[in-house]
Amino acid sequence: MFPYEFIIISLLQYIQNLTDDIIGMIIEICIKKESYSMLKRVGIFSLIGLILLNLVGCTGGSYTITVGEIDTQQNVMSGEYKSFSGHYFKKVKLEDRQTLKVTFSGDTEKGEIIAKVIDSDGNTSKTLKSGNTVTIFEPGHYKLQVEGKEHKGHFTLSWKIE
Repeated sequence: MFPYEFIIISLLQYIQNLTDDIIGMIIEICIKKESYSMLKRVGIFSLIGLILLNLVGCTGGSYTITVGEIDTQQNVMSGEYKSFSGHYFKKVKLEDRQTLKVTFSGDTEKGEIIAKVIDSDGNTSKTLKSGNTVTIFEPGHYKLQVEGKEHKGHFTLSWKIE
């Protein structure tokens, strides 16, 4: 873990918790006063806040990339580039009675690339090489992370929650 990564992750978690607390207090006040217009405003601000948290808190990493990009969509992370070093992740939440199926594939012209499933404590639950698929049954918050060392090529990390 890079020195500033812990600080950034902690700050994002603090902001998310603070936002949840503030929204909860505002909704409670609005319900007690039975103020429809205030409740409507709170709903709009809550929606904006949730959208911002989704954009800020779910993907990230620390990496260097040359001539190419990494893109994350709903259930797929993919990258194609001349060089990728570092890590890029997507956070997912697994509820009770759900399973998480993760598949990793890629093509390597040079360097190394792997994918990891990391639990909420920061421990690596599973490590995947190209062509591997793993299934997670334990509920919780997970980070799906791709790590490259001067990797030239492309990769696809896909997941499905059932």
